[in-house]
Amino acid sequence: TRFCGLVDYVTEGRIFARYIFQNYDGQKLGILAQNDDYGKEGEQGVKEGLKELEADIDVTVEYYDATQSDVTAQVQRLKGEGVGIIAFWGGPVQAANMIKSARETLSWGVPMMVNGTNALEIVGTLAGYDNIEGTVSAVTGHQAWETSVPGIVERKEIAAKYAPDLTWDNTALVGYVISESTVGLLKQAGPNLTRDTFLDAAEAVCKYRSDLSLVPSSTSPTDHRVAEGDILVRATIDRSSNPATFRWQPFGDVVAFESTQDCVVPTPPPGGEDQPGPPRQGE
Repeated sequence: TRFCGLVDYVTEGRIFARYIFQNYDGQKLGILAQNDDYGKEGEQGVKEGLKELEADIDVTVEYYDATQSDVTAQVQRLKGEGVGIIAFWGGPVQAANMIKSARETLSWGVPMMVNGTNALEIVGTLAGYDNIEGTVSAVTGHQAWETSVPGIVERKEIAAKYAPDLTWDNTALVGYVISESTVGLLKQAGPNLTRDTFLDAAEAVCKYRSDLSLVPSSTSPTDHRVAEGDILVRATIDRSSNPATFRWQPFGDVVAFESTQDCVVPTPPPGGEDQPGPPRQGE
């Protein structure tokens, strides 16, 4: 009965594999991963993706323990292996340390990718803007800084009203969206809420797309992955302002691996609400 609100690490690894194949085929990939399921699922995904694409890419892997904040030694070993690009799965502190160690300690300009958990402003602050510039990551939907998107402005205003001390960033936005989605499922379940009616609603999402989504979402009794698509983003610094502005800037097309291809938009239960979103097929 668990559901994944963000893109799972195996799927994200497959998404990263496509970018690596398109831009670094024939080179060696270095993976730096947290030494647990978190890091190893990302490693698994990128290896599966490269195999699917029949890529000519050798892979070497370094691990670090979750309690370890300094990964300089691992980065140094990857440099010694002659890798042409690094893909990282782990936490913000280690991601920032990896980037800073490569750029400042080792004077190494190797291209880097960091998993979507690290598409945060704090990673840029910890790594240093000059160091992180050009690093690639991924996001599932629109970001907190995209104030040209009406839905972002609306949620930012609500957050400011009810949580005035909250820093409005991608972390806050993800929490908001997940809780908002939960409320939507509760409405779908109807007034006679039970564990079963809630689960039925959660397993019957069909082609739903909010104003902040990049791709429609579908679920089923065998597919509890709400989000299965990402768009790549690149760490970008605008130095025309003082101080400089840091952004994870989207580029390219959305890459998605939706598992539930055939579904029927559900009929709301008595007293429940129809799920909002894009026009249904035939409308």
